[in-house]
Amino acid sequence: MRFRSFVRTLTPLRRGALALTFGIAAVAGCTPVTAQHGSTAPAERVRQCESGVVNGDDGVLTSSAVLEQVPSDAELPPGCHWAD
Repeated sequence: MRFRSFVRTLTPLRRGALALTFGIAAVAGCTPVTAQHGSTAPAERVRQCESGVVNGDDGVLTSSAVLEQVPSDAELPPGCHWAD
C-alpha cells in the first residue's frame, strides 16, 4: 500500500496524530541554539507560536505550534513565546 493511499484511509483524528508525530520528529531534529564566538547572549533564539484550538467543520478540535529560529532582538507576536 502506498503512503498516500494509507493516509486517505485514516480518520481525521488519526491523520492529525500522524501529522503531530511528524512535526515532533522534525522539531527533535533541530540543532540547539548556542552562543557564537564567546558572546554571552546567543545571536538567535527560538520562538514558538501556537494557533490555539480550532474547531473543524467535521467537529474535530485541532491545534498547532510552529518553532522558528529568529534573531535574538526579534519581537514576539501575540500567541508566541520564547522556547529556549
